[in-house]
Amino acid sequence: AGRSVAGIAGSELKKTVLELGGSDAYLVLEDADLELAVQTCVKSRLINAGQSCIAAKRFIIVKPLFRQFEQRYLEKFQAIRFGDPMDAATDIGPMARADLRDQVHEQVMQSVQQGARLLTGGVVPEGPGAYYPPTVLSGVRPGMTAFD
Repeated sequence: AGRSVAGIAGSELKKTVLELGGSDAYLVLEDADLELAVQTCVKSRLINAGQSCIAAKRFIIVKPLFRQFEQRYLEKFQAIRFGDPMDAATDIGPMARADLRDQVHEQVMQSVQQGARLLTGGVVPEGPGAYYPPTVLSGVRPGMTAFD
């Protein structure tokens, strides 16, 4: 689809920006270096405060590694500092707009009401800016807002 749109745009000399996905799942299998997998998944999820089409969104972990992965992932997420992007101590800055932050928050809350587990985050902070804390949901299934 992207190739077709780009071809038409090019033939008309139209400036075009295409967002072509990035919702592929991360798979963590039995032979994974668990620490490397966790570090990679955390970093990949938080690219551009999670506002990138290539930011990791889904993690599928084999059962024997699931609890260990979840605990280590959660620990790393809880250590992330969000705040002023000009502050060297900040790991991630705000979202692009408050309405986008509010939409994400609503999706998180709906997913929790639908049975997902909120492990950390999920609270809109007081004050100016479109800040949203690093948030982890677990047990997300088809039919839940965060899944769909």
